[in-house]
Amino acid sequence: MQISRLYSNHDEVFTPIDFNFGEDATRLNVVLGEIRHPSDHARDSHNLGKTTLLHLIDFLLLKGMWQGHFFVKNKSLFEGFEFFIEIALNSGGFATVRRGVNDPNLVSLVRHDKTEPTFVDAPEERWDHFELGRADAEVILDSWLDLRVLKPFSYRKAITYFLRAQSDWDDEL
Repeated sequence: MQISRLYSNHDEVFTPIDFNFGEDATRLNVVLGEIRHPSDHARDSHNLGKTTLLHLIDFLLLKGMWQGHFFVKNKSLFEGFEFFIEIALNSGGFATVRRGVNDPNLVSLVRHDKTEPTFVDAPEERWDHFELGRADAEVILDSWLDLRVLKPFSYRKAITYFLRAQSDWDDEL
């Protein structure tokens, strides 16, 4: 399983992110906070969106919502947003997950043979599973990811381990 692409229905606000993936991947995907503008050199690399990106990926991999989630706290900013994650599957091909901010419990899923430019305007019949409940979508995505090494656990168990923010490590010190 490798993330190949992250995008939204508002490219002008959320620039699509293309990840390095595949058998021939020669670069590591790193999320780095760096101050580049000369007038900002007095600032530090905190609050640049690294953890927010991590939470977006977790959201697209079907984590439940909670009161403190950035979409809940900033609901008016994300009104009408739909986010998409394209995943390269271990078995070959790709899966794309669509999840909207307005109704995060409705999830659409599609498998496809090659990477696609976008599923933003895809009609209902293009999706293998259209607007499923989050729990049902999680079962299907788990079967598509086919991470046998995790059994009897689902992929969500591993995701919570690998997608960690700095604050998740505070108790490790």
